[in-house]
Amino acid sequence: MTLHTPEPVISSQRYVVTELDGRRPSEASAFVGTVSMTVESNGDSHHICGTGGEVGGALRIYEKGVDGEGKDVRVWDLTLEDDGTFSVMHGGPR
Repeated sequence: MTLHTPEPVISSQRYVVTELDGRRPSEASAFVGTVSMTVESNGDSHHICGTGGEVGGALRIYEKGVDGEGKDVRVWDLTLEDDGTFSVMHGGPR
């Protein structure tokens, strides 16, 4: 059995979503269900696979392993920024 360790990320730092399922995201509803997205911060990019859904009025992405399966690795909060882009943050204030 091979264990795939997720890439390290910085908690409480915003990562801009640059691609969602092969395209630039244009609406929050695109993050509901199975997702595969690329996020970037300070020139570092990360690929996240998982499941998105609404929880308590907020959209959250539940990151899974590199294959999008298995236990939750991280939980990301989704934000629509003033400039129309989307960002995610792991471990931020809830």
